[in-house]
This record gives sequence, C-alpha cells and structure tokens, in this order.
Amino acid sequence: MTQTQQTVLALAIYTIWITLLYIRIFDKTLKKYVLSIGVLLGFWMVVRMLKTYTTGYATEILWYLYYIPLLLIPTFYYNCSSYLINSKNKKRRIATIIISTILFLLVITNSLHNIVFKIKSNINDYNHNIGYFIIVAWILCLIVVAIIYLIKSSKNKGYKNIISISIIILIGVVYTILYIKNIPVIRKTNMSVIIGTLFCVGLEMMLDFNLIPNNFRYKKIFKNSNLPLEIISQNGKTRIATNHSINLKENIINDIKDNKVKNTYKDNNIVKNVKAISGGYSIEEKDFSKINEYEKELKLIQQELIEQETILQKQRKIATEIYETKLKSEIIELLDEKIEQKRNLINELIKEMKITDIDKMQDIKLLLNYCKRMSSLVISSYNKEKYDNKRLEIIINEMLIEAQALGINGVLKTNNFEISSGETANIYEIIFETIMKFRETNFILYIQVNNSYTEIKYLFDGKHKNFKKEIEKLQLEKLLKIEQIIDEDGTTIKLKILRGEN
Repeated sequence: MTQTQQTVLALAIYTIWITLLYIRIFDKTLKKYVLSIGVLLGFWMVVRMLKTYTTGYATEILWYLYYIPLLLIPTFYYNCSSYLINSKNKKRRIATIIISTILFLLVITNSLHNIVFKIKSNINDYNHNIGYFIIVAWILCLIVVAIIYLIKSSKNKGYKNIISISIIILIGVVYTILYIKNIPVIRKTNMSVIIGTLFCVGLEMMLDFNLIPNNFRYKKIFKNSNLPLEIISQNGKTRIATNHSINLKENIINDIKDNKVKNTYKDNNIVKNVKAISGGYSIEEKDFSKINEYEKELKLIQQELIEQETILQKQRKIATEIYETKLKSEIIELLDEKIEQKRNLINELIKEMKITDIDKMQDIKLLLNYCKRMSSLVISSYNKEKYDNKRLEIIINEMLIEAQALGINGVLKTNNFEISSGETANIYEIIFETIMKFRETNFILYIQVNNSYTEIKYLFDGKHKNFKKEIEKLQLEKLLKIEQIIDEDGTTIKLKILRGEN
C-alpha cells in the first residue's frame, strides 16, 4: 500500500472516529476542542496527499503546512486539560495558541531565515536547526503538561493509566528522534499517519480512563438502571431502554409520530410521564398500585383510630364525671371534718341556752360564719386559688368585727405575700381558735409570711399570764413554737407555723 493510499485510509478512519468522539463528549467547550483536533487531522492528511502531486516551491509550502496540525493539536490537548482543571483560566489558553502561531510563522517563513531548517540543494536535502528543536520541545511540553493536568482533574489517578499514556508519549518521542536521525526504516514510514494515530490513541485512552469527561459508559449504566425509562425517537421507535421495559400503548406512539404528545398518560394505577429531549422523548413509567394499596390501608387504619378516639373521648368523659363526683365527695368530707367540731359546739350551746344568752348567741354567730368561710376556703383549695395579703385581711377583719360583740378589739397588720388557699385556711383556723379564748381584751395582730414559716404575733395591752397555756391546749396543727413575753407595755405572744397545706 502506497503512502497516498495509507493517507486516504487514515483520513476516512479519522473522520469516522472524530464524529463518534464528538457525540460521546457532552461538554460544549470540550466538543469544540475535539472537533478542532479532528479538522486538523483531516487537514494534515489532505495536505499530505496534495504534496505528492506538486513540485518546487508549492511542495515546500505544503511541507511547511504540516506544522499547523503538529503545533495546534498539542495546543488543543493542553487547552482541554487547562479547561478541565480551571475553566476560568482563559488567558493561559490564549497564550498557548499565540505561541504556537508564532512558531508556525517561524516555519512558514523558514526560506527567509533558515532558523528551523537549513535547506541545502532542495527540499529533501536539509538539516534541522535550533528552531526545529524549540518546536519539538514546545510540542512535548504541551502534551506532558496536558496529561499532568488531566490526571490532577480526574478522580481516577491509577498508576496503570499514567504508565499507559506515558508509553504512548515515549513512542512518539522515540519515533520523532529516529525520524530526525534519518534512520532508513523510519524515514520510509508515513509520519503524518503514525503521529496522527498516536494522537488518536492517546486521546482515546484518556477518554477510556475517564481523564476527559465523556458518556462512554452511560449506555451501560442507563440499561442497568432500576427505573422504568425509555428513550423514543420522533418516529416512535425505541432508541434505548432500561432493563425495566415499558409497555407503550399504540395511542402514545401515534401521538409521538403526530407530534401531539401529552405530558402525562394515565392507565388505572400506571402513570407515564413524557418529556421532550433532543431528537425524541424520554418516557418514565410510575406504578402507583402499591401506593394506592397503602393509601387504602391507611384509610382503614385512620378509620380505626377515629373510632378509638371516639371511645377514648367517651372514656375520658366518664372518667371526668367520676373524678368530679369523687372530688365533690372529698370536699363534702373535708368540710364535714373542718366544721364538725364547730357544729357540735353550736349544738351544745343551743342545748345549754334555757333563756336568751347574748354571749352564747354571739359565739354561735362566730361559729356559723367560721363554717361559711371555711367552706369557701376548702373549695378554693380544690380550685388551686391563690390568696394575697389583701384578700386574707378582708377575711380576718370580718371575723374581728364580729368578735367586737364579745369585747374583743383587734387591729390587723400584714406584710406583702401570696399563699395558697390551704395555707390561708390554716392561718384563719389558728386565729379563730385563739380569738375564741379571749374576752374583753384589746390587741394588735401581725401576720408575716416568710419562706419556710408564717409568724402570727399578738400584742395585748394588758398582762395575760395564761394565754400561752390556753393556746397550747388547742394542739394546733403545724405549730412549731409558742413564745410569750410579758412586760410593762403588755403581753406579746408569737406563734411560728410551718408553711404548707394540710
């Protein structure tokens, strides 16, 4: 096979390969670079064929044109890798194109300065000059840096990949050196085809190792997907489908052919979603049968829960009624307990009264009012009401006014506080019991509520030696201490009562 025939074959192979490669790469910028590389390879092959049919100066110019693909293909390799590692770094990519263009201008004007080639008698008789070696070094530098960038930008940095690509570079370098050294066996080969093939093999390996993002394996991944998905062309034919194929009905295919596609097709529990894509449609199938079954089960469970809630509400209502009945019973029992003694005392006083006894009638009045107020305080304690010092003063002052009929004159003073209804009942009961022991006396009553105890202090205007003993006989609940002081000013009695409800 002649070199011209080799070039024609290589041109056909490169054209098919670069077309398939263009489809496999999805990034628009990378597509442009890959297409540029393909055009340059085709240009190289065309120039190679034309050179065989020319002579003289035209042959020299066509020979110089080889360096357009030789310089720009590595440049676009580098720009691809630079784009992948830093897509915003455009200045560096532009700089490489400018340098490669300057080096090509150095080649195309070689007949003026012979910096690249020293031509002796004709174009086939020449020596490589310093400019040529600069170009070779530049090409090699672009390819090596490009591969380093690609390896850095890729997640797959295996040593096997690096070694494989390095071998391709090494083959190209060795081949170029042997070609420059005029080794007869190498000089007989078609350099444009061999170097072009090495470029293609290297690019293919980079795609295969996923150093350049591509959709080479997407088809396999798509087919192995668990999603029921199909890609349909505009003529209604299935282009690719996952392992979970979709049963497309004739009406959907006809709508696709007539370009009257709906977004959604429903068939009982099956829903097909259709989306337009480039060149066709993607159809996704969703099976809602299990979801609908779960929905029915949930409705049944919800109905059961509603019924259970109704039963619970009835039970709660019954429990509330039982509690209220029990609470009323407890209040009645507590009231009976609180006022039983006073009720018995009232009955005894009434039995003793043979004729109208004013003092006993006043005692009965005090006892009746005690029962009324104590009943109110007990009910308040069940309602968890709070009493401040003002409310307590009203209750005690009412009792002191009633006691004036027995010659008991008292003045009440308190500090600021807030206590529970139970504690209020305790204080009221203690004061009532102590006042019932007094007759014909004047006093000042102090009530001071502290953190842990309540102090009740009586200041009498006369000397009363027996008051302490009388109070001790009462055996009052929560009474911590009784203190009595008698001096020239009168008698002071202090009661310390533990805080808290009975």
